[in-house]
Amino acid sequence: IRADTSLVECWGYNEYVSPNVPYTQISAGYLHTCGIRAGNSLAECWGSNTYGQSTVSPNVPYGLPAPSPSPSPPASPPPPSASPSPPPSPSPSSPSPPSPSPPPPSPSPPCGEVSFDIHWDGGGTRSFEMQVATGCGGPVSVDVRYARGWPDSCCPGSNACCGYQQISFSPSGTSVYSVSPNSGCWSCYVEKTVTGLSVVPGLNTLSVWDNDGQNTRRYRVYYPPPSPPSPHLPPPPSPPPPSPPPPSPPPPSP
Repeated sequence: IRADTSLVECWGYNEYVSPNVPYTQISAGYLHTCGIRAGNSLAECWGSNTYGQSTVSPNVPYGLPAPSPSPSPPASPPPPSASPSPPPSPSPSSPSPPSPSPPPPSPSPPCGEVSFDIHWDGGGTRSFEMQVATGCGGPVSVDVRYARGWPDSCCPGSNACCGYQQISFSPSGTSVYSVSPNSGCWSCYVEKTVTGLSVVPGLNTLSVWDNDGQNTRRYRVYYPPPSPPSPHLPPPPSPPPPSPPPPSPPPPSP
């Protein structure tokens, strides 16, 4: 959903076209998409309707429930009639109050992993966006779950008829090619780990170009947390001073 117009914008397979109206929320399925209209809060779907997945209840508004009103604070008790005596002033010998404790350290940034589950028959380009916290940029690995792939030996010495993908990250500009292993079906998938990629703090885009030689079910990105700073170590103790030399023997008697 575009921030400036609230219109839906799509790319990729173009058999079903989204309506040119503003929406507040949107969710995409395998071959259908549903959204909540901004003007009337009604649900609207488009795409495949083989199992009734694009049929919505008519004239039923949807949206988030209204927040519950905050309870009123209890009434303050009436002030006492007589003013209490002021507390005695502390004597000069009274101890000073303890110093406040230092604030707790900030929590570690949420580094870890993010998954993109799909049901991709292959061909063209797919893109996925992910936010990386400050301090979590650096090398990543991507586990690709392939559901079907042409065997590597289908045309020896060439990728012309083998299944492969180009996996890239921006804005880091890192990119690698991944040849799919030979697998049989959507339920008997295999996974392959791809390295040589990196992300930067902020918004990152994972882009995958596919030569239509495989089916893909998932991309899972692992980005490790930052290394903790080395603790400050005290300097090693100074070596002891050298022992004084033994006294010289007395000269011989004449």
